[in-house]
Amino acid sequence: MKVVILDIPTTEIFSTPEFNRLSSEVKKYRLHDQKVKLEDKYNIRFSPPHTYNRGLLFVAAVLEEKGVEVDYFNGDYDKDFWQKCQDKIKEADVLMASVKTNNYPVILEYFVQAREIKPGITTMIGGSHATAMPEQCLENDLIDFVVIGEGEITLAEWLDVYQSTGDDYSQILGLGYKQGKEVKVNSLRPLIEALDALPMPAYHLLPGGLKEYHPYIDTSRGCMYQCGFCSGPNFWRRKMRTRSFANFYKELELIKSLMGDYNFIHISDPMLGVTPQQLEILNQLKEKEIDLYFSCDVKANYIRPDLIQLMKDSGIIIFSIGIETLNDKALTLLKKNCTAELEIEACRAIKKFDGIYVKSYWIVGLPGEDKESLQYNNEQIYNLLKTEAVDQVCNHILVPYPGTEFFHDPKQFGINIMHDDWIHYEGRSYPLIYKLDNLSGDEIYKYFLEAHEYELKYYKEAYPSIAFTDEPGKQDQDNMSFGKYKGRLL
Repeated sequence: MKVVILDIPTTEIFSTPEFNRLSSEVKKYRLHDQKVKLEDKYNIRFSPPHTYNRGLLFVAAVLEEKGVEVDYFNGDYDKDFWQKCQDKIKEADVLMASVKTNNYPVILEYFVQAREIKPGITTMIGGSHATAMPEQCLENDLIDFVVIGEGEITLAEWLDVYQSTGDDYSQILGLGYKQGKEVKVNSLRPLIEALDALPMPAYHLLPGGLKEYHPYIDTSRGCMYQCGFCSGPNFWRRKMRTRSFANFYKELELIKSLMGDYNFIHISDPMLGVTPQQLEILNQLKEKEIDLYFSCDVKANYIRPDLIQLMKDSGIIIFSIGIETLNDKALTLLKKNCTAELEIEACRAIKKFDGIYVKSYWIVGLPGEDKESLQYNNEQIYNLLKTEAVDQVCNHILVPYPGTEFFHDPKQFGINIMHDDWIHYEGRSYPLIYKLDNLSGDEIYKYFLEAHEYELKYYKEAYPSIAFTDEPGKQDQDNMSFGKYKGRLL
């Protein structure tokens, strides 16, 4: 049996010339700031910024264990992947993809072409969008099967039935399918508790090898929080399960062996350092001489000095924290279980440790915001950068994704969703796909652009001797050539 897996990243951004200008200029300053504070200080060697879906590599590993021949194509690394993919589709039995909301229309377009190449090919999707809307996805003639939530065990059981002479999929938990023209969605599968029993991700399938991608790893799966903007609670059901240190370290050594001369890895847990098992992993990691640096995500609710020290001792030098907004009303509606004061205190506590880099996430246009609070957020972005409470800012517009309360009960939050043209469900796209009762889409977008202006104001003051040019043939001042610069923007 042969399976083709498509790994298609988040796709097109429908931006404006003003955003393109601001984003380009801010990015150059961010890269310089990152070079000064990280690469020069620690001799960090960032890998290329190509992305991959690690979940698909777990799926591929499960398929290979069951004797399936797998071809994996990555649309971020190889822009000509579809041309190469078509010959494999002619020979394949099944075509699979992981669906985020924004890339769903693009994947459907590829499925249309695949059916033209091989009319009888079976199609299957999984991922956050498919998990949130399995019935709607299955109503499309292009979709044969939907995997809901974690896919490894569901896929293995599905494969047994698919390869047999029978076609009774009714007992496979976590699966959506069609019986004739009728859409069937089975009960949810319990979350996988024995994470150590899963195979290592099939990194050998990555085109170009792992050295061409920004690698990441996790200590656990899931998140206990229920932030209103995130589809994670729908996918992970607000539960966490942790790997053993031995299993974590086995993958870490595998990644290091495949990533060439690079020495930086992201630990991708939505919240690291919150469970006893995670703390044990960090305690054992700090005793290893592995010559790697890490970044991680934390939440203000549980951060404390002894945990920060443990993380730093483990090699973590970049802390990403979701501030989202400094409006307590909006934070309450988000169910962040946090206050603006606590968010800032957490950032300052982390920055007390020498050499730590703090990246902050913000969301523009949340329920509960108004013009005054959005203006205040933008002013504080400048102040937090200026006072070195944070080192980097990442701003996005709210997207009410399927699987969130903001999408399924928008009126409760004063959200008016305009349409479900999924390709526009992206945090930088214009025009916006929603408005608030008290703020139009254009007003929200205005503050989104101004947030970048405040960030740019800080950088110009912090690095007054540096100027950049986009003119062909001209290098930037200070002997900096960003055309040749290979570092990765965090």
